Amino acid sequence: MAIVITLFLVYLHISYTGKILEKNLVKLNAGEIEVKPKIYKIGFISNVLLRNGVQRASYIFAKAQLKRDRGLKSSIYPSLASFLVIAIAPVIREAFQKKSVLDVFSKEFFFYYSMYVFKTGMILRFQMVQITSNKNAAWIYQVLPIERPFDIKKGAYLAFVFTIGVRLFLILSIILFILIHNSIIDYLTMFFILMFFSLLVFPLATQQMPFSRAVQEPPQGKKSTGLWYLVYMALGAALGFVHYFWIKKYKLYFLIGLIIVDVILWLVRFEIADDSEREETTKNNEKTIIPYKRW
Repeated sequence: MAIVITLFLVYLHISYTGKILEKNLVKLNAGEIEVKPKIYKIGFISNVLLRNGVQRASYIFAKAQLKRDRGLKSSIYPSLASFLVIAIAPVIREAFQKKSVLDVFSKEFFFYYSMYVFKTGMILRFQMVQITSNKNAAWIYQVLPIERPFDIKKGAYLAFVFTIGVRLFLILSIILFILIHNSIIDYLTMFFILMFFSLLVFPLATQQMPFSRAVQEPPQGKKSTGLWYLVYMALGAALGFVHYFWIKKYKLYFLIGLIIVDVILWLVRFEIADDSEREETTKNNEKTIIPYKRW
């Protein structure tokens, strides 16, 4: 099998992959080749969650940036791929060793292990919404008449969560469902846990404006940011142990409580913060306008 698979992959690389790579390199070197613009749309759920046009425009821009920024993609996807491999490899190994369906203990244990390893990796990746391979383009934030940076941060961050986090979560869930065959309630619970950590990390991940920091540049902000990420990672690991040993008997109640916590955290992070920043912006504008009226 090793010889056959190796020869097959070499043949595939020569006949198919190599040609595509050569074709794309030619397009890359020839700058005059016309590239068709891609239209990015907002889904129904995202349209409901985003409150104004600035947030929707930031969401669309962030989705396009996540797909065409090579430096950003080379920083995000390899690390997330390694987390996915670490999460899935033990399940596949257990399935092949037993040559049958996993027993109840192994099925539950490997499900929680895989999901919480992925959650831990995503906690560290949420802050990458700040980085880009073209930092100089961030001057647009000072040029455009942006009254509230919160709208830019919210739209870009939700695009990052839905485009990267949710899609990889769906891929992992499909693989685990094929191998383990557990209930849908488990996956819904893990989805809302992912939303819980994404909402929890939002203030840390958006201390700087989206796509305003170079890939190799250290983050700017509070010195305790790294410590807070370690705290959240420890919280995720502790929640995994508690979830596996004590809460698994009350899955439905835990899911309902988790949804309530996510709704409250969403209101605190986005709605209340949005209203408070709007009031602060209005006060600042009034202070700025009054002297000109008197003059």
